[in-house]
Amino acid sequence: MNQTRYQIDAEALAHYSALRDEAISDALAASEQAFPEIYARFGEQGRAACAEDIGFHLEFLRPTLENGELAPFVGYLGWLVQVLSSRNVPHQSVLQSLDDLGAFFLRRMGEAGTPIADALWAGKAALERGIAAPRYDSHGPARGPEAKPFATAATAGDRHTGAALLDQAFEREQSLPLVAVRVIQPALYEVGRLWEQNQVSVAQEHTATAL
Repeated sequence: MNQTRYQIDAEALAHYSALRDEAISDALAASEQAFPEIYARFGEQGRAACAEDIGFHLEFLRPTLENGELAPFVGYLGWLVQVLSSRNVPHQSVLQSLDDLGAFFLRRMGEAGTPIADALWAGKAALERGIAAPRYDSHGPARGPEAKPFATAATAGDRHTGAALLDQAFEREQSLPLVAVRVIQPALYEVGRLWEQNQVSVAQEHTATAL
């Protein structure tokens, strides 16, 4: 079976993994040089967040390198740009990091790094064309009327209201699985969407998940 354009063999994949920390440091340094105003605004916390994001690029790219399928990596980039734009971080910083990572792996791995660079640069090209952020609940079951108010109660840590809404849903559905997929699941999707749009904090998201 022939490899696809973005697949690499086990030896190259091991080399890719071994270079992870060096790749993050290299791309982070280039990003700091290209966008000094962002790092001045967000400080050390922003620097750590950028390093984490570059690490996520590499994690989400790995399945593409294993099976040759680019679409999940592109979907991740669309989601990331939405999250960053809601926090006033320009998407050009993502384009820069993809460019720098591609150049890094070519430099460090030679010809074996070509599929890696090609995948990174294909992701960059998709971003430049425009990627719609994915909707994870678009094919789910119909939402129950309690879903939205349950999301509001959950982010507020209001257990009393949350429990009352679930009791109400259970009286109608008479099925715990149906309550889970028609109320709890869409409510948590909504909380995730609000976090992506910077309308709730990480603490509120964790509170909702705990409830």
